[in-house]
Amino acid sequence: MVQIRSTKRHKNASLLKALKKDCTAMARKAMLSKLALRKMASIIFSIALICCIPFSIIISFEPHDENVDPKFISSFRNSLLQRKHKQKDIDLKPMPAHCQNVPPITEIIIKGERHTGTNWLRSILQQNVQQDVIVDQTSLDIGWKHGFLPPLGWARPITEHDLVIVQTRDVFTWLPKIFQESYDPEMREKRRKVRSFAAYLKEEYTCRCQPIQRQKKDGQSKYQTKFCKKIAKSLPWFGIGFDPDKVIAERAKNVIQIRTEKYKQWLSDPDPIVYSDSSSKEQYLKNRIHVRLEDLASEHVSSYEEARDLQEKVVGEQLLNHCVPIYEHFHEVVERTKWEGYKPRGKNRPFDPSKEKMAMLKRYSKQELRFVLDNLDMEFEKKLGYNYDYVYRLLESDHIPETPRKIPEKRVMKKMRNAHGLRSSDASEHKDINRALKSIEERIRQNREEAESNSWI
Repeated sequence: MVQIRSTKRHKNASLLKALKKDCTAMARKAMLSKLALRKMASIIFSIALICCIPFSIIISFEPHDENVDPKFISSFRNSLLQRKHKQKDIDLKPMPAHCQNVPPITEIIIKGERHTGTNWLRSILQQNVQQDVIVDQTSLDIGWKHGFLPPLGWARPITEHDLVIVQTRDVFTWLPKIFQESYDPEMREKRRKVRSFAAYLKEEYTCRCQPIQRQKKDGQSKYQTKFCKKIAKSLPWFGIGFDPDKVIAERAKNVIQIRTEKYKQWLSDPDPIVYSDSSSKEQYLKNRIHVRLEDLASEHVSSYEEARDLQEKVVGEQLLNHCVPIYEHFHEVVERTKWEGYKPRGKNRPFDPSKEKMAMLKRYSKQELRFVLDNLDMEFEKKLGYNYDYVYRLLESDHIPETPRKIPEKRVMKKMRNAHGLRSSDASEHKDINRALKSIEERIRQNREEAESNSWI
């Protein structure tokens, strides 16, 4: 009797488990069906919304309402422009007379440091340059758009059919952006360790052989592979077993110096650049354009028409002078742009240069401003069109602190915790997380003192 009852209980328990599994499966199916219904409803709503848009707005590429915020252009408008430009019957501007005996431009290569507006410039080019001219900056043969040209960087040789556009930005508004995101694991790690903007400026600059090849979907470039292997052979053991994604390709005293070195190579005459057999140094200097971000992003622009006129003057006229075919009606781009798949917080929002500049300058103290000025080649900066008179006025102002602001205690502890690989969930293991972090810091200090004392022995 005992065995029979126990088997019955076992069977009941297994039945209950099976019922629970069935219930959970049914609940999951119900949740999935609800999500599917919600998606279907959103799709139907978006289709209905599109159908309700007046046809005149779709076919007209000019702003239909002058009272709308003039600094905003919707993203769907740009996609419609790109579709329209794929048509081959669009009128082009007449070419200058000197373009008759000039080799045609087939590809535009953009060069510029990170956060200088290269994606914005690319968007302007893609909407206004004839579609036969290549403006794609993700090709496997033109090199990293933020890196040196050969031989200091990797890419195919420059030909007579290439137009190089170099974009620059005010160094004082650029440095806080590169501190925020360098797009490189080396400098990202240094930012995590040094904690402060002031210390980051003094750190040695190192950058890997970019772009990191395992992140590229289209495969590896033979030019990049050859360049990385050449660097690896100079390492101990001739680079045997080296990781191509961890090869250091760029080194400098600090981020200020690497910016100067790159722009001197891109824009100065004496630095070596590899050309093809059909090209030359003189041809490269002819097929080169310099664009300042500050000229494109003027704070005085207050309408679509002014933005279009400004961008056509800064970009369009220079393209035409260099015999690049552009469309008769120039189309402006005012919103923030990033590469496909990247979704930052400010994408497709209007770009306000005055707000951006004020936000960036808040990072500085007078010590940092002097440090940047001491590390700049001012003669070269003047050639780029920057004199930084406003920085000297800031040094005389009482509104700028003399020394860097101290990081609050909580933020310091959070950064220390991240630097040592600890998480906030580890607080259960450490009764007092702050005390544990301070003990780690004290241990590091003692180790340094011991190492220094041993070095004197």
